[in-house]
Amino acid sequence: MHNGGRFGRVLDAGTGLHSLRWIATLLDDNSNDDDGVSISSFIGITADDAMKRRVEREAKRLRIPNLMTTTTATTLAVEEPSDGNKFIIGNWFVNKDNTASSSADVESILLATEPRNQNKFNVVLADYLIGAMDAFSPYQQDEMVGKLSRFLKPSGRLYLVGMEPIPDYHRPDDGDVFCKATRIRDAVIKMAHNQSNTQQRPYREYPMEWVRRQIRNDPLLEEIDSTKLHLKYKHNNIVNQINVARGKLGYIDHDPTAEAVKLLLNELEKESKTVTDNAKHNMVSVNGFDYIVVAQRKSAFEEYQMRLARDHPGTLLALLLALVCLCGFLLVRLSLAGNSSENKTKKIVAIETKKSNKKKL
Repeated sequence: MHNGGRFGRVLDAGTGLHSLRWIATLLDDNSNDDDGVSISSFIGITADDAMKRRVEREAKRLRIPNLMTTTTATTLAVEEPSDGNKFIIGNWFVNKDNTASSSADVESILLATEPRNQNKFNVVLADYLIGAMDAFSPYQQDEMVGKLSRFLKPSGRLYLVGMEPIPDYHRPDDGDVFCKATRIRDAVIKMAHNQSNTQQRPYREYPMEWVRRQIRNDPLLEEIDSTKLHLKYKHNNIVNQINVARGKLGYIDHDPTAEAVKLLLNELEKESKTVTDNAKHNMVSVNGFDYIVVAQRKSAFEEYQMRLARDHPGTLLALLLALVCLCGFLLVRLSLAGNSSENKTKKIVAIETKKSNKKKL
């Protein structure tokens, strides 16, 4: 989907282990790609302190070079500008009252710590970012694409990776066991809260068509490519979802409920084993898929035209009228020149005709 060539400077707008490992394979110091595909440097963003620690450990394991000190919510002082690699822990959407969240404002950090000509990127990657936003910035998913497009250089590309939402039911197909596992997982996450564990929110994935609509609504962007990666689930994939729910049982502050859910999860694991053992290739499907949608920011000239039409419509109209008048003037001049040339030609022909007649006499 990239058609070869360098990715240049990359902003990983929602860093996770998977995107970090992909970036590590393409960094200039690590890339062994024969077709020249590489990344010069990157900045990774995460709103989760635990995820920050995981990706920092993974970055060391992957030997990512020139990794800068992470900027946190408590160290907003301007760092020495650099085009190297670094992580930022913060939120793309900080609460306006600044009371419910201690997260740093990612935009402010980028503008403060990056040189003015380097706070725009050749590529912005949103790897399952919109689906994760409900845990950190609920109800603002529709603003994310527009925010990211402003950090692209002209003609830069935005890669939006996501998953089509899992349906609530998929009956009578065998895939319904996976739907059931995700329903129970999300219910347990919503119930899991007490003094030692604040209220959590499940991931909320958005459909591919929703993402494409956000791109169409952004005047800076144009969709240039997309693809679907269809999914099937083995027993261990379903058990992974069940284990997420099991990990939250200790945070349910009603013991009988927690015990009942534990029994339900055990029964669901047995059901999953039976269903997948009898399924073709031991896998079930809910007709779901992961997707990648690629958008490109307009060129500098296209953006100039757009700003001119938006900010100076009177000037643009005057220029168009002047252009029409100039074209009309040139057409008149060409027409007159053509008539003059035609008249001269006729005179020359007449003179030559008279000369020829005289010679004959």
